Amino acid sequence: MAAPLARRVAHLTALAQAAVGFDVARGDLLQVEDLAFEENRMQQPVSLPGQLLATAEGSPVLIKYAALLTGILVVVAFGVRPALRHARFAPGPAIKAGVRELPGHAEVAEPRVFRPPDSVEVDPERLRAQEIFEQVTGHLKREPTQSSRLLQSWIHSD
Repeated sequence: MAAPLARRVAHLTALAQAAVGFDVARGDLLQVEDLAFEENRMQQPVSLPGQLLATAEGSPVLIKYAALLTGILVVVAFGVRPALRHARFAPGPAIKAGVRELPGHAEVAEPRVFRPPDSVEVDPERLRAQEIFEQVTGHLKREPTQSSRLLQSWIHSD
């Protein structure tokens, strides 16, 4: 490696001497040195996480989607999973953790029993809104042309 570098420096010296009109008789002096610049130094290889963080810092879209994904994961972990755990089938009063002991017999595993809610209160306003929705949906299915004309008149009424 030193020999090609020395040859390159000698070649650059000869080129520089020719360019400036170098004359030894006048006492001209020309020196070419190989100096490393900061940008040319060998940099330490960046690890994969470092490369990913550098890319993320320069990309606001990537940061936005990463934050969205993190939010979704938090909602699933702390909201949906506990709700699903509570909504699963609940054991009946005679069943302890899915196993019932019969007299004179070994323990027998029983399937879990789904218990519906004790009382379901129906909101009369909600029932009325559902009835109206069903009536409008039925009318839209029976009279699609009239419904589309009504919708167009609403759009163009401004």
